[in-house]
Amino acid sequence: IVDQRDRILVADNNNNRVVILNEAGTWLLTLNGDVTGLHTFQYPYGLALDPQGNIHVAAWGSNIIKVFTPEGTYVRSYGDVKRPSGIAIDEEGYSLVVECNDGCLSIFD
Repeated sequence: IVDQRDRILVADNNNNRVVILNEAGTWLLTLNGDVTGLHTFQYPYGLALDPQGNIHVAAWGSNIIKVFTPEGTYVRSYGDVKRPSGIAIDEEGYSLVVECNDGCLSIFD
């Protein structure tokens, strides 16, 4: 996806990270958690941006959604979902998460 700053965000699920590139494709930032492992994720499959520009990562292997600021700082986690494979956020900030195992759509505020 492309954010409000025209940066390209890529869910690199095989390497358990999100890569952020500039318009030219030059690496800017990698989201993959901190040294303690508290904010790491496994197999990020879906990415979405909320109205504030925060990055929501649907981590298929972690069964949770993790939120980071545009600068890459961890904000919070939410949801208890089974294998989230896709995410979208509407203009009011509601997260719509597709669960791969159940074929369910969960909505979070």
